[in-house]
Amino acid sequence: MFWNALRPFVARGWPGRCVVPDLRGHGRSRHRAPYGYGTYAADIADLLGPEQEAVLVGHSLGGAVSLTLASGWFGVTVRRVVAFGVKVIWTEEETRAARPTRNAPVRWFETRAEAIERYLKISGQFGLVDPTSPAAASGVREESGRFRLAADPRISGGTMPEIAAIHAAAVAPVTLAVSANDRMMTVAEARGLDRMPSPSKASATTPISSGPI
Repeated sequence: MFWNALRPFVARGWPGRCVVPDLRGHGRSRHRAPYGYGTYAADIADLLGPEQEAVLVGHSLGGAVSLTLASGWFGVTVRRVVAFGVKVIWTEEETRAARPTRNAPVRWFETRAEAIERYLKISGQFGLVDPTSPAAASGVREESGRFRLAADPRISGGTMPEIAAIHAAAVAPVTLAVSANDRMMTVAEARGLDRMPSPSKASATTPISSGPI
């Protein structure tokens, strides 16, 4: 539900259709490995249909997937990519810590509030989104009186290729936007890929529902 707050702006200023994909393993979409930038890009290409043209805007994982689609390898003509909050540098320690999640079991919580707090923290929305809102509730599921995150716990284990290589493969213009307090990508890191990153002020938005893949 991350993009709902932007929909009114898109409706006023965008002449074409707007597609907000719910990636496999996330939200309402099915849990079906394998997970990876290429898999997600292929899913979106299938969602858009053949010979489509698109302008892609993505945050974090969505930004990396947008860069992957911009390679032109998936049958979609990408006119431009705007990516922000993409993690550019992965340390060896971070890579090692993420690998076990490929086979991670579901983590259960006794209360909905605990599950929502965990969801907001791992999605970068803690302190920005009201934990009692429908947007926050969309990130968790109840099963047999216990609560879990809606996302498949295996999704993060397959999504860490070298961003520099993906960026270099893009054949469409790319804008890397960096917020003032971005913890995923600094201006210096962005400039290592793109000589003209676009600094921006971060603002809270209400996160969003979208169609499953």
